[in-house]
Amino acid sequence: MLDPNTCLDRYGHAVNGRDADAVAACFAPEHAYRVHGLGDDASAWNNKQASNPEAIREEYQRFFDLVEDFHAEYTDRIVDEAGASIACIVRVAGRNRDGTSFDMANALHLSYDASGRIVCFDNWYGQA
Repeated sequence: MLDPNTCLDRYGHAVNGRDADAVAACFAPEHAYRVHGLGDDASAWNNKQASNPEAIREEYQRFFDLVEDFHAEYTDRIVDEAGASIACIVRVAGRNRDGTSFDMANALHLSYDASGRIVCFDNWYGQA
């Protein structure tokens, strides 16, 4: 079993590198992916679900295309005793291509398989 911190770092590096293929490679072929939104229908990320790595690749590529500049930082990490999952705070700040900016603090929980690929992704979006 790979260390969950290493797995999260790999995912975070792919996200910050704007590499949708590398993000998709972090996910197992079969996984649960849920994004819980801000409670409004205006956000494209509210209540997202993706069912396979190709859907993940497409979703992240769409995000990278909409966002001009951003950085995600993964802090306050907690690894479960068995070492198969991690929870953390994700601070994401940046600027959309339409000129608007965002600054969010999200709660993220990831579970991994024995090869270190994500089998469960739950992200709760909120305001910083």
